[in-house]
Amino acid sequence: MNPEVFHLLLAVAAVIYFIAAMVALGRLLAGPNSLDRLVSLESMINMMQGMLCAYIVWTFDTTVVYAMLVIALLGFISSLSVASFRLPDDKKSAKKEVSQQ
Repeated sequence: MNPEVFHLLLAVAAVIYFIAAMVALGRLLAGPNSLDRLVSLESMINMMQGMLCAYIVWTFDTTVVYAMLVIALLGFISSLSVASFRLPDDKKSAKKEVSQQ
């Protein structure tokens, strides 16, 4: 493959990942409830892994694979723990009203 085309395609992938990360960050900051924020955080973790894959392809350096593995495990464990302890948003408001009375 022509190296110029190779670098152009990787640059396009990097720009698309950047735009997707900014959209997910906006949803993380402005999400109306905690489930939207959780999904946004999980998608940002997956995009980080994709960006590291693009970096590996761009530089032919495979030492980042261990960091990808750690990010994948931490992302899975964190989303699983948050999802298991998450209360629905309507129950949180009802619980707050009961505690105020």
